[in-house]
Amino acid sequence: MKKIYAALVAALLLIAAPVHAVGWEPEAPEATPPCTIGISLYEYSQTVQLGGGYYKPFGGEAQKGTMLRALVAVHIPEGVDVSRLDLKISATGFEITEAPALALAVGRNDFLLAGYLTQSAATIKAELIYKGLTVEELPRVSVTEGGVLNVDRLGFVTDAKDKITGLLFDGEPLGRTLSGELDLSEAEQRELSETLSYLGFKLDGSLGYMNRALIEKHLGGAWAISATARLGATSITGPVSGPAAAIPQTGAVSCAPALFIIPAAALAVAGKKRRR
Repeated sequence: MKKIYAALVAALLLIAAPVHAVGWEPEAPEATPPCTIGISLYEYSQTVQLGGGYYKPFGGEAQKGTMLRALVAVHIPEGVDVSRLDLKISATGFEITEAPALALAVGRNDFLLAGYLTQSAATIKAELIYKGLTVEELPRVSVTEGGVLNVDRLGFVTDAKDKITGLLFDGEPLGRTLSGELDLSEAEQRELSETLSYLGFKLDGSLGYMNRALIEKHLGGAWAISATARLGATSITGPVSGPAAAIPQTGAVSCAPALFIIPAAALAVAGKKRRR
């Protein structure tokens, strides 16, 4: 009799046991950005015979007072939602005297900055950020009353600390049968498996985590790329695709130099010669 009672209790506990999911790691896998970004540097060179000057590709000599122009080139392919892109340009040790409007469009985007070095070691950085989709914008995700996070027909019930307290399928608690199988039809189990494959984790008996920030981080597709030009030390930038562009000149010279792209490798820059 005791054995039958124990088996019955075990069966009831099995039915009542909630089904939990193992959530994602805090860090989302890195997305492959479809865009490219790079920085080109130019320095002012006087032309005594013409009484003026022009900007030529930066020669690697920098001191306080050196006049420079930085050309930030961003390439955005077709299919990228430009409205979700944000371009930020910052500088240390470089006083920006002319800054462009950072309006982006599909294709090649060139942004020209002018200024001078306030110290021999300076940094110019350009960062392109794709904001990604929010929970409300993700096609397979919704939030229902009580803060339940739903992916397809699978719902995650979470507490105030974003800890999973239960799972729902079509709004009903997800449990197991006496045999230990999920209490779903074969068609529903196939649909659940497809959802879990989309999410990238499986169901098991341990607690996991699910919250708005993690959904947006893993499913929203956010990414960021940057290019950095460092003067007086090592210069590293990202690659740039698309045609070369000529920099606008200030002096009376017959031809403008072509775009000089700093490759994604080390470029040692140092020097003592003062540029005006």
